[in-house]
Amino acid sequence: MDDEPIVLRLAKAMLEHHGYSVLVAENGLKAVNVFQQRAAEITGVVLDMAMPIMGGEEAFWHIREIRPDVPILVASGYSELDARERFGDRVSASFIQKPYTVMQLAGKIKALLATEDQ
Repeated sequence: MDDEPIVLRLAKAMLEHHGYSVLVAENGLKAVNVFQQRAAEITGVVLDMAMPIMGGEEAFWHIREIRPDVPILVASGYSELDARERFGDRVSASFIQKPYTVMQLAGKIKALLATEDQ
């Protein structure tokens, strides 16, 4: 989920190139709706914090209500410390600083999904 079309297109293309099936949403509300409809088949979520209509924080909590075990990678232009303060200590989520490279994103997702498989 990201509100920047170029980020969505590039991330989708890159992740598909690495063998992932990708669903996209340009705001938090759409992301929650897509997740609700397809929660059983989604293995991970990449969630931008700053979003229109419904922000990443609110979308995060809705997704966690639907399926608490899904791995979530939070992407933000904010620092990781700022992001973690906004979510609180009780939240388990991985973080990637924007802007990120294709290789950084692929590496974070691979590590996130590998951790969940253990």
